[in-house]
Amino acid sequence: MPTMTLLRVAARSLFTVRPHRHAMRRVAFEPVSRPSTLTGRIAAFHQSSIRQTDIEERVKRIVTEQLGVKGDEIMNTASFVQDLGADSLATVELVMALEEEFDTEIPDEEAEKITTVQAAIDYINAHSG
Repeated sequence: MPTMTLLRVAARSLFTVRPHRHAMRRVAFEPVSRPSTLTGRIAAFHQSSIRQTDIEERVKRIVTEQLGVKGDEIMNTASFVQDLGADSLATVELVMALEEEFDTEIPDEEAEKITTVQAAIDYINAHSG
């Protein structure tokens, strides 16, 4: 055997890492097609909270613009008429602005039920995609 070949064989035996005998066991791996249920729930909750916060901020911005009130005066429980001073025309304009902002149509019978900031947030959450 030539000298170079002997050196390569010796070097391989010195520098080759052999796995431990327990590491030689076969392990069955199954492909994962979707995240685990818990991971999916956490991701959905996170997206939902971000979406809810975004909707709340946008609704409050529209209320500020339409009714001319300061943002810090707008509580979720605030009534458009009693607390924020909206008249019937202002509430109609407010609903129209919400429809435009969230690209949705609010039927008249539903619009009459939207009397508070929270009611507007809840309606948008339930009916926007």
